[in-house]
Amino acid sequence: MNITKFFSLTFLGLAFVTFIFFSGIVSLITDWWWYQEVGFTEIFIKSLIAKIIVGTAAGIIAAIFLLANLSLAVRSKIPWMAAIPEALIGTNQPISLNSRIVGKLGIILSCIIALFIGLIASSSWHDVLKFLSSVPFGQKDPLFGQDVSFYVFSLPVFSLGLGLVKTVILISLIGCGAIYILRGSLNLSSLFPKINLSKLTGKPESPFNKLRAGLIIRPLRNQTEPRARLHISILLALFLITIAVGTYLSLFNLLTGQSGPVFGAAFTDANVMVPLLRISVFVYGLVAILALFYGVSGKIAPLFWAIFLTVIVGFASSVIPSIFQKLVVAPNELTKETPFIKYNIEATNKAYGLDLVEEREITADKPITAPDIAANNLTIKNVRLWDRAPLLSTFSQIQEIRTYYEFTSVDNDRYTIDGEVRQIMLSPRELASDSLPNKNWINERLTFTHGYGVAGGPVNQVTPEGLPVLFVKDLPPKSEVKELEIS
Repeated sequence: MNITKFFSLTFLGLAFVTFIFFSGIVSLITDWWWYQEVGFTEIFIKSLIAKIIVGTAAGIIAAIFLLANLSLAVRSKIPWMAAIPEALIGTNQPISLNSRIVGKLGIILSCIIALFIGLIASSSWHDVLKFLSSVPFGQKDPLFGQDVSFYVFSLPVFSLGLGLVKTVILISLIGCGAIYILRGSLNLSSLFPKINLSKLTGKPESPFNKLRAGLIIRPLRNQTEPRARLHISILLALFLITIAVGTYLSLFNLLTGQSGPVFGAAFTDANVMVPLLRISVFVYGLVAILALFYGVSGKIAPLFWAIFLTVIVGFASSVIPSIFQKLVVAPNELTKETPFIKYNIEATNKAYGLDLVEEREITADKPITAPDIAANNLTIKNVRLWDRAPLLSTFSQIQEIRTYYEFTSVDNDRYTIDGEVRQIMLSPRELASDSLPNKNWINERLTFTHGYGVAGGPVNQVTPEGLPVLFVKDLPPKSEVKELEIS
């Protein structure tokens, strides 16, 4: 390769990469500026490193797997003579292809696919970090006995990883199968022989069979090469194993969806779907074993029977639950679903800490005295006088200041001010992008990117003019108390 050609290819490669990743690069730069502006550069760097590590690891693993399978398919002792369908080229004569060209094309496609796999994985960097830093919740689900942290941290990562693995294996299976078929190492006609119906019925051959005769890839050899058969069967078995694992994970997804009256598993899920899914896992595992058996022995009949069994189980999994729901659950739904409704209520109480609430009866027959009020002066100070709706309207009139800012809601919070816990009503000053003076790329992406400051004050004080007392106000934000200063 001369220098001119090298630089030309390098330039084209860089141009292609720039074109593909231009929007991502722009987004990365603006994110960096934003995190730097608000003082969270460390968070940005940590997330960027996590994206790079997760994406690179997934991309490298995918590339190694794809390239390894490609090398096994291309490097064969059989001459590289492709048998192209007769209907596409007008002849059934094999065409000689250069193995180096096919190999280079496969390497390019493998790298592109691995790149996209890495990008998909990197987008889930946050889930991966949560998984690596996960801790048990100390609360187990009533159906499978798994700690709740499994559903929050582990299950999303397992589902993502399984999806990527399944995609890579399927692409390898299709690609290697196509290579073996084109070079004649894999004889599909031995698996699906042509049936001449004209001999059985005495009628002329159908147009379908004529079309099939033109499109079929005529094998260069009468039998499938054992090496190709074993390779394809291993990939098929791996793909079936990923389906089995995915079916197993779908057991736990029953608790993260809603098919009954409440969120989570219902009576039909626990008593019908769980057994059917477990049977499906076993069937997919059996089919994977029979796929390997076919690769070793060449006997296809057991594999066909296993696939037929898989279809039956899949059909049963889609029909039986609905029939069970209508005939068994619906006539007495409240009784059937009561235990699962209780599980839902208990989990909700646990999640919000409502199970720690103490119930006590207050007779309220004791009169309030001045010493009682003095002893609970802080409570009196935090009695709310302002209503959210009129306060929001007042904030909008006196504190929006710029036409492109707006107040959308008022919240209550508590802050320690002068050693006392005070209830504060405050509202963030949000950016109203529809009201920008000039809606162009610079303004929307760089100049006006977020709101600025808050308006807030105590819940129980009013000025002589009937306006709220403001502890934080104006632009730039000014605070009347040091505890509420905005940096």
